[in-house]
Amino acid sequence: MYIGHRKEKESLRAVHNAFRVLSSYTIANRVILCSMSDVIANILWIVAAMWDFIQTILRGIQLTCTFTPLVILYPLTKMNRNIRHIWYNMLLIGINFSGPIIIKFGQWASTRRDIFSEELCFYLAKLQRKTTPHSWYYTEKCLENAYGSKWKDIFVGFDNRGQPIGSGCCAQVYKAWIKKENIPKCSSNKEQHMELKNFSFVEVMEMLGLGYFTTYSGKTAFHQGMGNVIPVAVKVQHPQMEKRFRQDLNILKFLANTITWLLPSLRWLSLCECVDDFSQVMKSQVNFFTEAENLKQFADHFKNSSSIQFPTPFDSLTRSYILIETFEEGKHIDDFIALDLNKQTKKDLAVLGVNTVLKMVFEDNFFHGDLHPGNMLVQEKIISNHLWKMPFHPVFKTTMEPTLVILDCGIVASLDERGKKCLKDVFAAVARADGERVAELFLLHSNHECHDIQSFKEAMKEIVEKALSKQVTLHQVDVSVLMNSLFSTMITHKVKVDSSFSSVILAIMVIEGLGRSLDPSIDILERAKPFLFAL
Repeated sequence: MYIGHRKEKESLRAVHNAFRVLSSYTIANRVILCSMSDVIANILWIVAAMWDFIQTILRGIQLTCTFTPLVILYPLTKMNRNIRHIWYNMLLIGINFSGPIIIKFGQWASTRRDIFSEELCFYLAKLQRKTTPHSWYYTEKCLENAYGSKWKDIFVGFDNRGQPIGSGCCAQVYKAWIKKENIPKCSSNKEQHMELKNFSFVEVMEMLGLGYFTTYSGKTAFHQGMGNVIPVAVKVQHPQMEKRFRQDLNILKFLANTITWLLPSLRWLSLCECVDDFSQVMKSQVNFFTEAENLKQFADHFKNSSSIQFPTPFDSLTRSYILIETFEEGKHIDDFIALDLNKQTKKDLAVLGVNTVLKMVFEDNFFHGDLHPGNMLVQEKIISNHLWKMPFHPVFKTTMEPTLVILDCGIVASLDERGKKCLKDVFAAVARADGERVAELFLLHSNHECHDIQSFKEAMKEIVEKALSKQVTLHQVDVSVLMNSLFSTMITHKVKVDSSFSSVILAIMVIEGLGRSLDPSIDILERAKPFLFAL
């Protein structure tokens, strides 16, 4: 009995040891497998990083080959105006050839009149805002990635057989029709769909131009009798925008550091800081969640105004690379300048535009950073007022009430408390014709290497007094000409203001110039007084 019991215990111990050995092998295999997967993942990450680095180097070589001849030829621009004109056109060709990010950088640089000359900014402002659109194949894959295989249940169809109605540097826009009842009820998850998944093959197809061989596969939109169908604008980001942005930003930072090191006299421009400012602008262009939030904030600021309107985004359909918003009909505001309309209508439109920008700047401190005429539409509302009633002949007075629709709200800017006070004081000093005070304010609220402060003050004083001396009152003071003169003087004396401050000045200049085209008698300084005194 004892021997049998002992053998039984030994056999149990042997089984236990066998299980221990087996489990140890299993754990070891798991560790090996885990470590192998980690090694493979690390190798793939290293390969991807090396490939990204190689692409950045190749991109840097491309940009170097494009712009080095322009740098070499730049001294010739000092000879005469015709050569300078040719050089500027060559610069535009080089920028347009370099892709959307560099085009966007050129457009942004055109707004920095405190850094670059007025002539250069004039040419950079000509940079194309329309680019070659990507294919319907790529758009369809984006829609499928964003909304699943049943995306056609949401979108009834696309107008113009899937051709975009506009294509900018970063995205293109379609007009489509959606069924309200098929729109997802829940809001989109910002952590989800932040980037396109498994899109390497699709991007290669697009890069090779093979996507254009695919045909439009959306439904035909029968607008009538379809029930609860509404028109929407579908904004789809161009391929690889985020990757291109990251690569070009690294190159721009390298160039800014190199130029500052080679030319210490340009340190006052803070080129690295300028690149950082541009990167903040572009971040909103590669993530449409930002634009959707901006649209909602603008709508909230103007909720009490029936004359100002913004597209309404659909939260549940918004992705970082796709923005769905209400489609706004209307005429571009530039069309009203050439039309032979009632003078009162043009005056109303000019006042509406100027007051809108002044409210954004001085009251809301949240203003549109890309407010050119192409981003402003006008909707016309016909209003009939019953004057009096004669026998069988009622008499009506018909008037047209314009509504201003503002589009493309991805780029916005705000001033800090210091900047707000400086802006208010600058406008007040200009209104008082106190040029020396304007100079003091710019010196106080800027990075500068002004070596002759008294000369700078005298120059600013002369500009302001010359601008205001032509009129007995402030009526018809050309703010655009005045600000351009101020910026030119600041460049000469190496005075650089904050980028947000420069953006707000440009926005005011653009809307003032547009308002003056509609109504030559408009006085923006007079209209700014209620906002200035309210601060």
